[in-house]
This record gives sequence, structure tokens and C-alpha cells, in this order.
Amino acid sequence: MGYLIFFIRRLLTEVLNIRVSNVVTLLIVAVAFALSVPAIDFFRVWAVGYYYFIAACLVFDIISLFIKNDFFKKAVHTGLISAIVVGLLIGYGYWNMNHVVKTDFNVSTNKNVKLDILQISDLHLGQSINPQQLEGYVKKMNQLHKDYVFLTGDIFDEATKKTDMVKACKILSSLKSEKGIYYVYGNHDDQKYGYSRSGNTDIFNHEDIKKELEKNHINVLEDKVIEQDNVVIIGRADASYQRETSEKLLKSVNKKKYVIVLDHQPLDMDENVKNGSDLQLSGHTHGGQIWPMGTVQALLTKTMRYGKKTIGNSTVITSSGIAGWGYPIKIGAPSEYAYIKVR
Repeated sequence: MGYLIFFIRRLLTEVLNIRVSNVVTLLIVAVAFALSVPAIDFFRVWAVGYYYFIAACLVFDIISLFIKNDFFKKAVHTGLISAIVVGLLIGYGYWNMNHVVKTDFNVSTNKNVKLDILQISDLHLGQSINPQQLEGYVKKMNQLHKDYVFLTGDIFDEATKKTDMVKACKILSSLKSEKGIYYVYGNHDDQKYGYSRSGNTDIFNHEDIKKELEKNHINVLEDKVIEQDNVVIIGRADASYQRETSEKLLKSVNKKKYVIVLDHQPLDMDENVKNGSDLQLSGHTHGGQIWPMGTVQALLTKTMRYGKKTIGNSTVITSSGIAGWGYPIKIGAPSEYAYIKVR
């Protein structure tokens, strides 16, 4: 808030040539306070715009020390350049959140396997996507050949209505695949005791989701191992809750087969590789939905923010997901469904 007070004061004195009296100073502090208080809630677009604007002003202030141009200096001191940059950034974020693309990943293996995999993560149904939009995406996805469809968590969350959850389970079941659809819980849709977000009174929980998915022939894996032909699928419970260790789950599987680990949060990567995983598929991070928070999160929690990483003979893929959480904008990565070719 201190920088904002300085900025407003400089705007009045150097640009508008207004003398700053004690009364005006109090007004400046009041305005700065009124603008700053809503930014305490980090899960609002106002907070994103506020902090980006402050950061942009600081950056352009530093640049203006080296560029001796009166027009540029005035544009910096009025905040015009910063406002334009932040406006464009938030506009892009809104467009990016609602512009879902297919992202291709190619994975190499020395095992005798050839797979086409569709990974869907982090729909957060009810945030920026509704069942009708989901149905449109499913139609596009059904143009792809798929051996497996993997739903890697946070398909639903606190904003999801139960009626929409039921519709979405039916829509997702229409995804065409040769060998089935598999689902693991995320930290948002694994609510053991029901959702309690303000405004959503249509309560459902962990078991309700499982019931609807299984009714629609979608396999729910919660610390469960499935062996199918030359593939092993391990679906882990979400790391937010007590779960089995990677070592225990992978201990008895046939390592000659291609071993796929589904884990909503991109954790235990080295441990999974050590215990025989060939491919780990995760989501959770939204690719760093609001920069630089994704990078900070990855550093603090040792997760993988986004993309593909090779560890030894294994591969880890973290998808940014179809949507995001909390904000109607997404800046750090594309909104995507992942199409993975294993060869």
C-alpha cells in the first residue's frame, strides 16, 4: 500500500500539478486503503489486477530511469502503460481459460506396447465450464483414437451442482475408448464429507461421485491396481488424504508390462520411477494458473508445474487441465486435454 500512496501522490504533484495538503494526503491514504483492502482476498480477479499493476508500475519506474523521454515518463507516472499491460494480460487470461486446445505428448518406451491415451484433468465443473460445454469438448475428443481415457482428478469441485455432476458423469461416459475410462480423485472432488462452499446448497460427496461414475461404467481407482493385457494401471488416492505408499502399490506388479501411475498431484515422481513406473500422469497445478504462483508452488512442494519430464527410462506428464480454480482467468499455461502417444 505504501508504494500505491507514493504513486498517487506523484501523479497529483508531477502530472496534474496539484499541491498536496494535509487534507489531500489523508484522501490519498483513504483511496489507497480502499483499493488495497479487496486485494487481501487472493482468489479474486481484483487481487490479480492489483498486484500485477503494482509490479508493472515498479518495473516501468525502473525502466524510466534509463529512458529519458518525457512522453514515456508521463505515461509511466500516470500508470497508463501499466494499466494497458495489465488489461491485456487479464483479457488474455480470460480468453485462454475458455479456449481449450489439444496438446500432444509423445512418449518413448522400450517395452512392447503401443498406446493412444486421452488425459482429462481439472475440469472444476461449474467454475468456467458447464455440462453443455463439456459435451462439446467430448465430441471433439471422440474424433481421436483412444486406447484409454484417464480422468486425473478435480473433475468436480465446491462450485459443482449435484445435478451437473450427474450430467457430467453421463457425458464423460460417452468418451470412446478401446479399453475403458479410469478416474482418480483430486483434492477438490475427493470431499469425504460433502461440499460446503457458500452458495452451493446442492450437496454431494466422495461416495456420490463414485456411485455416479460407476453407474456410467467409469472405473474409479483409489489405491487400486488394474492389470490389462500388457498394461498395468495404478490409480492413487489423492495426497491430501491418507493413502498407500508408492512402494507398496508397485511392489507386486509385473514390471515386464507397461506401468502407468495416475496421481492427481504430481508427487512421488522419483519414488514411482524407482519402484518401476513407466509413465505418471498428473494434473492439479493448472500449469501455474496465475503467474508466478505455479512456479512458487513447484519450488515449495517439489511438484512438477507443467509439461513432460524424463526421469531415467520413465516419463512424467503434468497436464494444465481443461479449466482452473478460483479465478475466471488462466495465464500460466493453456487450457488443454492431453493426447499422449506411447511408442
